[in-house]
Amino acid sequence: MDFARSHVGAKKCLFALTADHGICPIPELSHKRGNTLACRIMAPKLMKDLNAHLKEKHGLDDFIKRFEPNFFLTNKELIATLSTELTKEILADIKAYLLKQKGIAKVWTLEELEASPFAEHQIEHFYKNQLYPNRSGDIFVMPRANC
Repeated sequence: MDFARSHVGAKKCLFALTADHGICPIPELSHKRGNTLACRIMAPKLMKDLNAHLKEKHGLDDFIKRFEPNFFLTNKELIATLSTELTKEILADIKAYLLKQKGIAKVWTLEELEASPFAEHQIEHFYKNQLYPNRSGDIFVMPRANC
């Protein structure tokens, strides 16, 4: 600031201070400091393991196509070949699988998140507020604190 003032003059300077949104501490450091629940969730490995689980349990290849924070996108072409009942069963299985993973606090399907009556002050409301027709994912995950 002193440099700018000295080169262009104090009356020609305007400084705007801003702040970025905060992030949680680095999970590995939190873990070292005693927060044993803190961990890093590695989305590519989680997707690979989840697809392997779905292949083993349901015989489905490449069901989960992509992860975009904080949601998974499914293989729509594959889902179109399945019955509604089987699709619901698979989505319930995905939810149960994800909820068993370290670092994941909550999981919703798109339909569940759309229908959930969260109050504006609840963190879950922010997940619901990010929904965008035809662009949002199919399975939403909320990580635990410090993950």
